Amino acid sequence: FIAVLPFGIKTMTELYMETMKSYPYAAVNAYNFWTMLGLNWSPQETILFGPVTCKMVGDIVIPLICVLSAVIFLKRINRSDRYWITGAFIIITMFLFSVRMHERYIYPVFFMLLLAYFENRKKIYLVVYGLFSALIYLNLWNILRFYDAGGNYHSSNLVKLLSFVMTFTGILF
Repeated sequence: FIAVLPFGIKTMTELYMETMKSYPYAAVNAYNFWTMLGLNWSPQETILFGPVTCKMVGDIVIPLICVLSAVIFLKRINRSDRYWITGAFIIITMFLFSVRMHERYIYPVFFMLLLAYFENRKKIYLVVYGLFSALIYLNLWNILRFYDAGGNYHSSNLVKLLSFVMTFTGILF
């Protein structure tokens, strides 16, 4: 809050809102749930079923993630890794299920998982770290190697497979 005061709260709020409008897509090269469904670079107003759009699901997912993260934190209240695991959960689930996700939004999870590992030395955190590292590397490699400004790469079987594995890994976490 204090950091934005020199720029003006109204200016920063307007800038934030404009930025949010600039990615009106279900996913933007993020190999997540939406890309698994073939919706990379698809408008967030794309209908999933009946009157339900990607944006509606994304809007419902955000408060659910907040509630679940509170539950995770409270269940781990006496554990020293509670901050890192809760943070990792928020980042992973937002990346996987919220709309307007770009591949770079998963990066902070690496920091969280390493800190969780250093806090209590559970090898599962290193396994998840390794899986996400490999998957994000493949995500970036595929985009940079095969990027097509027309968006024709986004529905390939490789992209859907990577998105499925990413989503599955996140759910297992």
